[in-house]
Amino acid sequence: MRVKTHPTARLDYAPHIRIVEDLLKKSLPNVPYILAPHGAVALVDKFEVNFDLTAKDEKYLIWVRFSETMNEQKLKESELNNWMRFNEEGKILSSEKFLGNVILGEFSQDATSETVREVKATITRFMEKAKTLSH
Repeated sequence: MRVKTHPTARLDYAPHIRIVEDLLKKSLPNVPYILAPHGAVALVDKFEVNFDLTAKDEKYLIWVRFSETMNEQKLKESELNNWMRFNEEGKILSSEKFLGNVILGEFSQDATSETVREVKATITRFMEKAKTLSH
């Protein structure tokens, strides 16, 4: 049996996994999550909120995977149009079309109270916008 892993999962990310986990736990308390080869994934409502430590050298990237197909026009109207895709090597690239993933932002590689506040505010804004999409 073969197991496919994230192509950028390497041991040099090991110290950062604890930081990104701490950031997730402080930003989204009492939310179920899993550690993944690219960072950590929180399960919020019908979304996967990804705390990605492999996408940027000096920043953590937070992006959301939608569990259902969304209307591109409604996403644009809600200003959720920072769409992304993966290339063959698993690297994140911007996308002209909605392929299920939206970048929420880049954040410092720490779990300080300032970064936690920024992440919480960003996720709260996203959740408010996402609620309007289903109506």
